[in-house]
Amino acid sequence: MADASEGPSEGGECYRLVLAPSSSAPKLARDFVGLLLRERGRAAFADDARLCVTELVTNAYRHTDTPAIGLDVVMASGATTLYVADDQPWALPVPGRQDLCEVGVGAGPDGDGPGEGGRGMRLVGSLAHAWGMTIHGAHAVGRKHVWCTFVADGGTGVACKWN
Repeated sequence: MADASEGPSEGGECYRLVLAPSSSAPKLARDFVGLLLRERGRAAFADDARLCVTELVTNAYRHTDTPAIGLDVVMASGATTLYVADDQPWALPVPGRQDLCEVGVGAGPDGDGPGEGGRGMRLVGSLAHAWGMTIHGAHAVGRKHVWCTFVADGGTGVACKWN
């Protein structure tokens, strides 16, 4: 897959928002996605997409030192894919276990109970049709996208083909 800046090669609509890595970034992304999906006739999954983009942008803000957080929204063929980009591909999201009590994954600060980590990606996995990560860079890895796709009734599950 090519860099998102090249855009889709056929059909579809692409929208981009670049955010400063700050505590307000998740809210700005959530509002952008909600408004955009409602305006483009995709309100059926706007609330789920808002929750998921909040999680993805929060992860980029909290777990990387990226100078900017990118958000691309790609709509085509009855599907919408949200791509959240940062410049630290080695900081990967890890879904927590269902019981959230494994030390190091979703565990509390003392390692013996439920903590704050790991639940968000489980939420994304439960709300989105699909989600994943793409790491960019052939010789020097330099960027990653964490993405999730939402499919409208009759959609194909493929938002767009990239150059």
